Amino acid sequence: MPQLNCISKLLNLQEILVDVDNIFEDDEKIVIPISTEPSEQVCPCCGEKTSRIHDYRTQMVKDIPLRRKPIILELRKRRYVCPHCGKRFYEHYDFLPKYHHLSNRVFLNIIADLREKSSQKDIAKRNFVSANTVSRTLKLIAFSDKPPLPEVLGIDEFKSNCGYGKYSVQITDIANHKTLDILPTRQKVYLHAYFSRYTREERLKVKYLIIDMWDDYKSLAVLFPNVKVVVDRYHYVRQVYWALDAVRKRIQKRFYKEKRIRFKHLRLLLFKAYKKLDSDGRLALQTMLQQSIELENAWLLKEQFHEMLHSEKTADIDDLMKWIKAAENENLPEFKNCIDTLTRWRHYIAESFVVPHTNAYTEGKHNLIKTLKRNAFGFRNFDNMRKRILLCA
Repeated sequence: MPQLNCISKLLNLQEILVDVDNIFEDDEKIVIPISTEPSEQVCPCCGEKTSRIHDYRTQMVKDIPLRRKPIILELRKRRYVCPHCGKRFYEHYDFLPKYHHLSNRVFLNIIADLREKSSQKDIAKRNFVSANTVSRTLKLIAFSDKPPLPEVLGIDEFKSNCGYGKYSVQITDIANHKTLDILPTRQKVYLHAYFSRYTREERLKVKYLIIDMWDDYKSLAVLFPNVKVVVDRYHYVRQVYWALDAVRKRIQKRFYKEKRIRFKHLRLLLFKAYKKLDSDGRLALQTMLQQSIELENAWLLKEQFHEMLHSEKTADIDDLMKWIKAAENENLPEFKNCIDTLTRWRHYIAESFVVPHTNAYTEGKHNLIKTLKRNAFGFRNFDNMRKRILLCA
């Protein structure tokens, strides 16, 4: 009896009787015969109680694996008959859904695995089920298509190649580090329709909208009366870095091959803050800058921009415009697009100087999405991709 109780506890099926003497194991599976004690049942047809047994049948139920082998529960199912209406029906089992040959724990195990960065094929193999079973389980999972709006709303796109186009959109609660929803497109019409479903009272809760420099995101401000639109720092800082790197590429084209390769390998020194470089890094940087006054001026613009963002005095729109004017005076063609972009978005960039929120959490989740897509060899179905991301996020 103690041995029987230990096996029941191991299986976490406390009401189940295990036929210890007939447990069978080979190279492919473990078969455990189980049964239950007779008990009074309620007729599903007329609602009357009965204890009259009609017959027994055996059903093979697949359970969660053990030692990389599937466990097969050989269930001796009891069928009752109602003396009032004559209905014959099977006993109810808490661990086995009706009309299924997989235990509840298998489905729970699949759902737990779907929260990991594994492909559905790998999940199926791990649980000794078909890929279609994993797909059907995923389809049973539902997420709200209208999550509550947060105070700090982050919006950013990622490449998906499914849905309505090349890009899908991630919506996040930045303050609480939570992914709220995944949208199939970043098109203005869809975004406005999505957020227009919320009542005015719900939209009034949003105080900050953190975006990249995509005009359709900025247009959402009309739907949120109390919102301040903030451009994420990463997206405008990289405009300066891109311009500096473009100057570096133009300058190094003049060099012979060996010098050009070395120049390229040292390019990260241009982007790192000067005060964070060690003595060897500073010496190598100075050697690079001596090759071209244009490269030196571009680097100085980057340093001035960095100092503006990290000075003890909080920067404002006037400081930004002074930097833009200084960049214009250098007359570097590679900085033209950077200057135009920062000028056009100057008011929303200036908000980022005083608002302590960024889209770093959202960008971090993009890395998770990339890993998930790579492990799944891409997604063809947007709903499946959305559910996997929301499960893993």
